[in-house]
Amino acid sequence: TIEKDGTELQKVNWLKNDPDKHIAIMPLEEDGEYKVIAECMDKSGNIMANYESDILVVDKQAPIIQKSEYDVKSQKLQIEVKERNFDPRDVLAKLTVTDAPEDSINRELLADIQDVENWQTEKGSHIHTYKREITADGKYTLELSCKDLSNNEVEIVIKDFTIDHTAPTNPE
Repeated sequence: TIEKDGTELQKVNWLKNDPDKHIAIMPLEEDGEYKVIAECMDKSGNIMANYESDILVVDKQAPIIQKSEYDVKSQKLQIEVKERNFDPRDVLAKLTVTDAPEDSINRELLADIQDVENWQTEKGSHIHTYKREITADGKYTLELSCKDLSNNEVEIVIKDFTIDHTAPTNPE
């Protein structure tokens, strides 16, 4: 039997090569987590211990960056990635800023974004969300890319945003 994502797909049709050896071939073409389960009994009625494979992952689809934006009200940068085989350490982010201390923000952001603890995953989904407060005035450009555990890469996403808490001054 072959299971995909915990659901039985179909019984496998075995090819008979010789009296003591049987082979089955089934291509695993769709993205998913597969498991092979085998039970066998020989002609004398001896039953083999059940076999259950490790999980076999098929992943041909690149991650999807669904959201990368700065929310002015909450003052938070929010990134949302949809990916079955997600690891935050495979997210690369570069924040370029004008009129603010760029180097410290970049180092902090990259370390923060690659920390598993800073991502939330919706229960029962493959949607992963990262939020970080950024309050320093400046013009920002966020360059974001990521890959999954199968090395499928998403194109670089570039977002520009401005933070401006400084009120205009009245020249005297």
